[in-house]
Amino acid sequence: MYTNPNAATEKIDSLLRGHPERFRITTRLTIVQFELLAAWLDENTSLRGSRFVTAKAKLAIFLYIVGHGTTYRGASIHWELNIERIGTFFHQVLAALLCLAERNIVMYNEEESPPVARQIRGEV
Repeated sequence: MYTNPNAATEKIDSLLRGHPERFRITTRLTIVQFELLAAWLDENTSLRGSRFVTAKAKLAIFLYIVGHGTTYRGASIHWELNIERIGTFFHQVLAALLCLAERNIVMYNEEESPPVARQIRGEV
């Protein structure tokens, strides 16, 4: 299969300039949410672009796979990249998102009761 090393970056740039609904369908995020997530990952993780693929394109590939439940093969056809690169990008973004989870998800202490919304307890 022919692969264009710049195709993913060109595609994400086109999506970011295009209609917001088309972007949301592809990534399952709004453009604003995507930009904020990409900026956070850039500032707080080691996720960086490579020679031909930007960090935003890597993030979009990851979101496409997760959001559509597609295979690496399906993503490689959609983004015009070989399967090995798709897998590498997926795992790079996954590692960066694990950093996001470690910083933002806090487990409650066993002595404390877990936080429960008021409407669940019937206090509304």
